[in-house]
Amino acid sequence: DALPISDVLTEVTYKSGEYVIRQGDYTETFYIIMEGKAIVTKKEDPDSAVEPEQRVMQLQEGQYFGERALIEQVARAANVVADGRLKCLYISKDAFEEVLGPLQAIIDEDRKWREKVAKSKQLQQEAEGLNNVKSSDFEAQAVPVATDCGRLVIATNTSTLNVYTVKVASKAKVVQLGQQSRIMSEKALFASLVNHHAYVPLALGNFMDNSCLYTVFKVRIVMELSVLLESVGTCDESMATFYAANVLLALQHLHNEGICYRNLAPDNLFVDRDGFVQLMDFRFAVKLDGTQARDYCGLATYLAPEQVAGTGHGLPVDYWALGILIYEMLTGTAPWLTGDPTRDSELNVYSRITAFKGDLDLPKEMSTDLQELLSELLMPNPNRRIGTRGAGAEEVQRHQWFSVLNMEEMRAGTIKAPYTANKTVEEVSKTLSTPEALAAAADVFKEPTYSGDSSWSDGFVSFKS
Repeated sequence: DALPISDVLTEVTYKSGEYVIRQGDYTETFYIIMEGKAIVTKKEDPDSAVEPEQRVMQLQEGQYFGERALIEQVARAANVVADGRLKCLYISKDAFEEVLGPLQAIIDEDRKWREKVAKSKQLQQEAEGLNNVKSSDFEAQAVPVATDCGRLVIATNTSTLNVYTVKVASKAKVVQLGQQSRIMSEKALFASLVNHHAYVPLALGNFMDNSCLYTVFKVRIVMELSVLLESVGTCDESMATFYAANVLLALQHLHNEGICYRNLAPDNLFVDRDGFVQLMDFRFAVKLDGTQARDYCGLATYLAPEQVAGTGHGLPVDYWALGILIYEMLTGTAPWLTGDPTRDSELNVYSRITAFKGDLDLPKEMSTDLQELLSELLMPNPNRRIGTRGAGAEEVQRHQWFSVLNMEEMRAGTIKAPYTANKTVEEVSKTLSTPEALAAAADVFKEPTYSGDSSWSDGFVSFKS
């Protein structure tokens, strides 16, 4: 049997200023940065002893270099130098081909797949009349959600009169929060999804100007799930079952694409005008290609034990987070919080998650089926967690707690949302059409120009111009 690629990756650490690769050397090694940063430099004349090295770019965690060495034996075109302490994983050409085969064949298959995805996206854009669009082609109708980097805007394309949700990210705020790499990763993940799903809206494309980055979705968002829950009070089990199944089916779609979501929390889940939850904040999502993720992200109270421990994690963390979401929907809080801010620091929360042995004290009001499901979702050992034992999300869907729902109607998005949710969504939708709301939305596409370095956003645009 073939070895998993993680078994042939070797970890290596470099001191600040130490050369990982030297221009002109012949090596057959590919590197992935685990921690730290590196600087790429080069000389016009590699043999010159007096010409200074020119800085070309900076590489950071999650990026890679040296891939040409896996295809052909040529001299390295540049230097790669550790900028501070740098930890990498590396693999030789021989080891790579032993596990995965020749890289050129993999690249050719990947190129064919990318061309197919790009063509599909182009056809979707043309069908919606979205070619060549810019912010001035949209008229904002409402701003239902504010995010840390921008907002979600209900907007009309003035040429076609089609209505969309446009996700607006301020370049200035993205840089201020250090979210550049996550925004670009999110864009790539959205671009990779071409199949319609009832609870994961398609991103029809991206454009940008000197102020903001824009992603267009064919869905109408009206609020965060947290706003809905607050407006109806603590929900009952029937309502929680509906939204848990809604989220579970969205996770199944992403997991089938190899994507781990890692961002389940009521503030990060959005409700559309029909009362369904939509997963569309992919900044913490990651594509797992046979390896485990090791970066640290997400809301502290939703982190699984393996995330807190930093031992590597995968799809099981989404099932853990689903358990926390269900618990919070029904109780209004996370199981690790005491209600005393002085005792609920992130460090204390991490300590409680780490110490958790599966002995959660669940409210007696919860049904036996729900208590059983939560005990299986909140299993400290990810290999024993429900959803990870062979059948994936199907195993969770088959649990008795979900038997009250028609899962076929849930999959199709034809099931009716809970009455209280529909009523609340309808009321909120009306407030988005008031003169006050329209006035507040009028300047949403008129952000101040960002004058800083925007090179990190190169490649964001997908609409043709």
